[in-house]
Amino acid sequence: MYQERLEKLQQDAIDLGINLDYKPQVNVPDIEAITHDEWLESRKSGIGGSDAGAIMGVNHYSSPTEIAEQKLSIKPQPERDAESQYTLDFGHALEAPILKLYAAKTGNKVWTDRAQYRHPLYPFMLGDCDGMAETPEGEQIGLEIKTYNYEMKNLWESGVYGQGGVVKNPEYAIQVAHYMAVLNLTRFDLIAMCGNRADDMKVITFYRDLNLEKNLYEVEGKFWEQVDMGIIPEATSLPKTSFDRIVQIVREDEPEEEKITFTNDLLETFNELEELKNKKAELKESIKKLEERENALKVPVIEQLKNAQGGVLTADGVEYTVTFKPNKPKEEVDKDKLKLNFPEVYETVIEEKTSSPIFRLKRKVVKK
Repeated sequence: MYQERLEKLQQDAIDLGINLDYKPQVNVPDIEAITHDEWLESRKSGIGGSDAGAIMGVNHYSSPTEIAEQKLSIKPQPERDAESQYTLDFGHALEAPILKLYAAKTGNKVWTDRAQYRHPLYPFMLGDCDGMAETPEGEQIGLEIKTYNYEMKNLWESGVYGQGGVVKNPEYAIQVAHYMAVLNLTRFDLIAMCGNRADDMKVITFYRDLNLEKNLYEVEGKFWEQVDMGIIPEATSLPKTSFDRIVQIVREDEPEEEKITFTNDLLETFNELEELKNKKAELKESIKKLEERENALKVPVIEQLKNAQGGVLTADGVEYTVTFKPNKPKEEVDKDKLKLNFPEVYETVIEEKTSSPIFRLKRKVVKK
């Protein structure tokens, strides 16, 4: 199996023009032997695996702009709060026992390698891993460990990624692909752990994808070329969580009432925003019509269900299964009444949350 995959990988490399004849260069011999500040400085000399997802536009917690500002020392790495730091320390402390349990579960030989490596052909790429393993066939595997809350267990699933194996966040797939490229490995296992039961350890296997890797080389290379020239790359798209995060960073002070006059270089931006707003309105209307058609089609199905909770139809070699739950009255707390009648109780249960930013754009034609 391993030899077959290796032969196919080598042929794919030839077809795509990717050189696999290299060994990773040691950038830092032992990342645990240096200080935290020294480690941060070493990360500024290239792109790490945890940076890759943001640069590829799939990280919900960071953006290419934030990564570039950190590399250029324009803005420091965000400080972790006590809870986040505890979570990080907790995961780090569990690495050794998790590796031991992984070895027992898989039968693979396991060891640690705390060096930080650099890709010799694409020196802007840095990488290290939480551990290494070797299968009985002799295939070397990189290991990445994630510890997570038990409530998120259904967001992980053991197996081969893309063939049943599921990870919580898409940036993890980019992270391990980046590591495989730097370390020149054919396989990487992501170990997700949340408890002390056998099923609480999820092992998601990633096999090297050279098409994805070629895309990594191109996108990361362009990003690093801009950073190397002191240019902050602009994100072409941002998840909502990343946008909210950037707003919090940019708008540190209380907003002022006065308006400003924008510079003309934002004209194309405003034009595209208006275009996107119109497209969203068209799609919203189309979705509304589709939903109305769905509602009409559901009526005869519900009529046949009557008081049943579901049903099955098998015809022409296809089986359809329907599950139906009608609307039920739902009790909700009236916050205004609670605050008025029981102010002391209200103060103990109220929780402050940050609302999403409101951005409105209006366009009108003005006479010259």
